[in-house]
Amino acid sequence: MTHLLPIIALAATVCVGCESVDSDNILTSGMSANIRATSTGNGQTTIRATLYLEEPGSLDYIELEGDDVLTAYAPDGAVQIMSESQFAGATRYGAEFDTDDGGSEFIVALTRTVDSGAPDSRVTLPAQFDIAPLASSTYSRAEDSIEVQWSPADSGDDVDIEISGPCIQPALLAVDGDPGAYTITAGTLAQREGDNVADACDITITVTRSTPGQLDPGYGYGGSISGEQVRSLSVSSTL
Repeated sequence: MTHLLPIIALAATVCVGCESVDSDNILTSGMSANIRATSTGNGQTTIRATLYLEEPGSLDYIELEGDDVLTAYAPDGAVQIMSESQFAGATRYGAEFDTDDGGSEFIVALTRTVDSGAPDSRVTLPAQFDIAPLASSTYSRAEDSIEVQWSPADSGDDVDIEISGPCIQPALLAVDGDPGAYTITAGTLAQREGDNVADACDITITVTRSTPGQLDPGYGYGGSISGEQVRSLSVSSTL
């Protein structure tokens, strides 16, 4: 069994101070991008893109205006103009395609007339996998280990496991390689802090297999791009 790497606590994401900035007077060299192609095994792939003013993850989100357009291309020739959504000052773009085969390559293009844009960001989905049912429907956080298994393994891609639920502190576990099995040891999951937190609740265990893509160098501040196969299951967690 592969030794578990340290747990990284996940903080709740609250977009305090976020605002959207019109793209009209911003060159692509002044932008960064975060792009994800994600499949959950339902036969579809969702493409999400977020553009930032300067550094990745800044609180200044780019809102495309005028003739600035994000377009997503699927391997079967399907093309979609990515639709805009906003929440709490943050602007994001999305598209959905009816394919989720491992090895499928998607292209996300930012086209503009003010400059050459970023027309060739490429991302490939990793191989599909199945997550196995757990051996029990209820686990004690203090006394029981949880054996998570998926197959096929040894994809050569990165894997991590995220655990969330209303009665536990969220956790992100880094997996060494893609072994096809991971043990969440007793004592790993902690009770969520705060008042009126229940001792027991349903938690979600999410396994993500990811592979990096190639971000168009037109984004002067860089960013990230990756393809993801994501599988989840739920189980009851007690003290």
